[in-house]
Amino acid sequence: MEQIVTEEGFDCLFQRVGKLKLAAKPGHYDKIARSQVMLTRGPDPDTFMVPRSESRTEIGSDRYFGGTVSPRSTNMHMGLYGQGLAEAAARHGARIYQDNPMNGLRRTGGSVHEVTTPHGSVRANQVLLATGVSRVGPLGWFRGRIVPVGAHYRYQDLVR
Repeated sequence: MEQIVTEEGFDCLFQRVGKLKLAAKPGHYDKIARSQVMLTRGPDPDTFMVPRSESRTEIGSDRYFGGTVSPRSTNMHMGLYGQGLAEAAARHGARIYQDNPMNGLRRTGGSVHEVTTPHGSVRANQVLLATGVSRVGPLGWFRGRIVPVGAHYRYQDLVR
């Protein structure tokens, strides 16, 4: 994502800010630690745990039971990212069909996919699935696999 944002010049408030996830209860720390082990094996090997004994150094408080730090984590405005992605795709020749929900998706042979909508169908070699937790539509398999990501911005960061 960072490479696309940089190369295409998206103005989506992208920042590499890091992330701190804190344990409010002792049991939470164990759960966070298990997640951190999985992260280091794959997508984020730079994460590290902060035990309760070092919490004051990390956050200036003893209130929490430790946590994990992901120094490479990023932050961006997903709406602006989506807009930038659509504009870049159009610049590169993609056709975009707005307000036209997908009713079905199937591979018709080789690398060709057919996407059906209430207004007709389209065939494409590549399909980008961008979905949320909508209770309607054919993407039920994805609904159970979506990880909610909180996006919190200060008002002054959004108003320029």
